[in-house]
Formats: sequence, structure tokens, C-alpha cells
Amino acid sequence: MLDKSQESGKIMIDEKVSCKSIYQVEQANKGDGDLPIGSYSLSSAVPRPLIKVIANPQLENGYTSIANELMEAFIKTPLSGQEFRLLFFVIRKTYGFHKKEDYISLTQIAKGIGISKQRAHQIMSSLVRKKVITVKENINGKTKKYCFNKNYEEWRPSIKTVRVKVLRQKGYRKSDTTKYIITKEKYIYSEDSLEYKLASLLYRHILKRNPGHKAPNWGVWCKDMDKLLRIDKRPPAQVEKVINWCQKDSFWQDNILSPRKLRQQYDRLVLKMRKETVKYG
Repeated sequence: MLDKSQESGKIMIDEKVSCKSIYQVEQANKGDGDLPIGSYSLSSAVPRPLIKVIANPQLENGYTSIANELMEAFIKTPLSGQEFRLLFFVIRKTYGFHKKEDYISLTQIAKGIGISKQRAHQIMSSLVRKKVITVKENINGKTKKYCFNKNYEEWRPSIKTVRVKVLRQKGYRKSDTTKYIITKEKYIYSEDSLEYKLASLLYRHILKRNPGHKAPNWGVWCKDMDKLLRIDKRPPAQVEKVINWCQKDSFWQDNILSPRKLRQQYDRLVLKMRKETVKYG
């Protein structure tokens, strides 16, 4: 609060007022007897008003082109906040400069999103495991080339890392038994995952013929479906066609009652399906 003094004509400033908005000229204990302690003179400086800067981004200053289909895939993908930040950083450094891939150091990533290099390495490794980002090493193996994987059907956002304690015996005595903490990857499949959708498609076909069929272990079914897609590298569209075909075939519909059986007989099913397609058009 500012109070005018009738005796001295000076403006009295409370000691609690910050000096950022005024100019402190001199205190009384430093030579000016007419200026009381804790007061300030504004005769030598004019307070500067605070100016609030409002962001006003324009397309003319540059933009990153992202397809609407990818934006919808981002919305449906359950990534963490830091994973999304690092993902958008990679997209900015690649798509933002009209490139599909680029060399990006961990130091640059850490500085760009405000985290440590160690944390940047952990998040990047997580995105690579989830197949959202692909990585290539250069000749010296230090700086890596990163690329955003726009084929969102290959993404595996349900992978989670868990720590498991395992007992291992090193010697013949019980005292030699030690504990090890092993980091493993655990697959948790949501209803939006591709593995669950394909497994559910197979189960729905089975229920049409046998409404009382026992409900499957979805974790096992999805894991087997994941192996079919990820390890065997079967195209999802083709897997869907094979499921629909085999569940209409009078012989195979009673033999393919799980994704494991589907995986075991997949090549035979594809050949048979193609043969009948050519035969009957």
C-alpha cells in the first residue's frame, strides 16, 4: 500500500513490497537523512508495467503434417505421458523436417523433453519394444537413427515390464542360495488390442456352433495370437480371413478351436483356402 507523507512529500513504501516493481534509490541509514528507513524514492526511475506475452503460433512459421488416422491412433493408444512426449519429439525431429528418420542423440532427447539421459534411454527402449519407434545404429554404434513406425497395427502398447524375484542355488549348502531380481516383459492385452480382437473373432465363431463352449483363458489366447503375428509375421488381414474361412469349413471348424491350433495348422489352412478360392472362384 502506498501512503503519501505530507511532511516530506515522499512516497512511503511498505517494507513487504517487492523491489522488482520500483527503483530503490537510497535508505536513510546510507546518507539521506530526509528519507526514512524502509522508504524509497521514485524520482529517478519509473516503474515498468508487467507485460504478458500471449503465444500466437502460425502455420506460416512452420508445421508438422500428421494424418488424422494417426491422430486417432494416438488417442486410442495407452502410452504414458513421458512416452508420448518422447514420441512427439521424434516426430518433430523427423516429420517436422520432412524426413522419415534421423540421427538423434540421448543428450538431445533429454534436453528436449527435460529429463535425464538415463530416463530418456529407458523410455526410448520402451517405445522400441512396443514397436512405436524403430531404431538403427550407425557405424560407430553411438548415435542411433530413429524412425516413427506409422503402421499402428504393429504397435504393442500393452507390453509392461515387471520385476520377478527368483531363488537360485549356487552351491550345495542352503546358505549358498541367493536371490536374483530378473526383469521380464509381461504382456497385458486390452480389448482394443489386435490380438484380443482376433482371438475374440475365433471365439464368436465357436459360440455360434456351440453356445455352451467353455470361456477361454484370454491371456493365453492373446499370447498365442501375438506369437502368430509377431514371431511368425503373419499379416493381420490374412489371419482374419483364415479364421473366417476355417470356421466355415466342415472339417477344420471342429479342429481349430484355439489360437494355438490355428498357429500350428496355419500354413495348411492358407494353402487349402487358396486352393478352394481358385477352384470355386
